[in-house]
Amino acid sequence: MEYGDTPEQAADFAARALDEMRRRAIPPTPNNFAVWYMHVSARMPVLSQALQNLDDAGRPFSERDNADLHGRFFTADAEEAAISDTAAKLNAEMTHVIGHISTAGEDAGSYGLELGKAIESMVTGESSEDLNLALASVLTTTKSMEMKNRALEEKLRHSAAEVTRLRSDMESLREDALLDPLTGIANRRMFDQALRQAVVDAMETGEPLALAMLDIDHFKNFNDTHGHQTGDQVLRLVAATLGEVPTGGNMVGGNSAGATLSARYGGEEFAVVAPGMDLADAVRLTDGIRQEIGGKVVRNRRTGEDLGQITISAGVAAFAFGEPIGLFIGRADRALYAAKNAGRNCVRSEADVPNGENAADISVGA
Repeated sequence: MEYGDTPEQAADFAARALDEMRRRAIPPTPNNFAVWYMHVSARMPVLSQALQNLDDAGRPFSERDNADLHGRFFTADAEEAAISDTAAKLNAEMTHVIGHISTAGEDAGSYGLELGKAIESMVTGESSEDLNLALASVLTTTKSMEMKNRALEEKLRHSAAEVTRLRSDMESLREDALLDPLTGIANRRMFDQALRQAVVDAMETGEPLALAMLDIDHFKNFNDTHGHQTGDQVLRLVAATLGEVPTGGNMVGGNSAGATLSARYGGEEFAVVAPGMDLADAVRLTDGIRQEIGGKVVRNRRTGEDLGQITISAGVAAFAFGEPIGLFIGRADRALYAAKNAGRNCVRSEADVPNGENAADISVGA
């Protein structure tokens, strides 16, 4: 990524970024530094808003938060570049099609002029030789036009196939940019888009909107004990269960009214956006998910070893009309921490969190 700062500006931004990171006890890794450098240089307002949302939630920046921020706002550049490149190729191919058609029009006009001249020669010709010459001209011109039409047909057929391929590539790139590659459900970017749209819809219709944040209990310990491949298996199991939520599913490219969206929020944390649900309904839905996941047994695919039960904790909040999205997410997150604090493997709603309590006030062990 090109910054274009003067040495003086770069030094100032770097010092400010490191100061912000020290205040939050964020390790000064290259990825973390890139995030905060972009923030203090005010180049990426969406990134700055995301950082503000995390600050509003009142919890420390975890390793997962830091990795998620870098993944969301920096690896996205490559995805956008790929989409832009494919769009440019599609535009170029369409320009070729238009050029082919334009050339065909010019050829047809020339053919018409040649035919006109030949007919005039037939009418005004004084001998059989003149007539033969006119007929030969018509034959030659017609054959030439036939060859050009065949070439045009082939060019248009090739261009049509290329346009179809490029359009398919672009759709795939757009979908890939909105899906979590490990679990196949919506990723954080899709979650952000869907939640924003759900908030807009709720404001317009007056319908309720709920949000559930879910976290796998003791996932780090599970990973350390059984390995990351088995941990990935658990993440896919949870995602598959969320994909079976009866009132909706995973929506890529648009969010249908009243349908839920399940997403991988980051690391071992997931989210469910539930339009049309009040707090009580969303708590019931989320507890059903918790029970479904808790009822599954995880086995090592290679050895068949029973690895035990996986449980989740979850927090649920209802949208308060007019509030910033960051506060909405923050309330669901605080309810999640309350569930962890209550012993895990349970669901808590924002109603279970004392007024004024934030995530930093809740101490949760590993």
